[in-house]
Amino acid sequence: MLFIQTLFAGAAFVAAVAAKVEINEWPQTVEAGKTYEVTYSPADGGATTFILRQGANADLTTVKTLTTSATGGKFSWKVDDSVPNSNNYALEVIQSGTDNNNYIGPIALSGSDATSSTAPSSSAVPSSSVAHSSSAVSTKASASASASAS
Repeated sequence: MLFIQTLFAGAAFVAAVAAKVEINEWPQTVEAGKTYEVTYSPADGGATTFILRQGANADLTTVKTLTTSATGGKFSWKVDDSVPNSNNYALEVIQSGTDNNNYIGPIALSGSDATSSTAPSSSAVPSSSVAHSSSAVSTKASASASASAS
């Protein structure tokens, strides 16, 4: 009996560690000054960080950290007026205590009066929504680097 309890406890631990954080619902277009709800799972994974990123999938740059303390599977994102209009933003989600992160995008932002001379062009992102893990980004970046080295 003890063996079976140990086996189930071990399986539960492996399942918990293997659970990949995902963004389930997110806005594909946002307007500066408005608030949007983003849902993610697993909801009980502890404090969760959301980072606004911008650029092509293989070359995302950090715009700003939106929160480091989201919990419960929901995050209310008030879009900052200081972020310039663009259609190539992405959200990165990271659960604390793990190296578990994921990305979702593109997200288009409008209604901002802010300007940026360093914002990437809008043509850098595919027109369809994509969700990918950090390993996919790393793979794409490695493939790009290998192709340019040839």
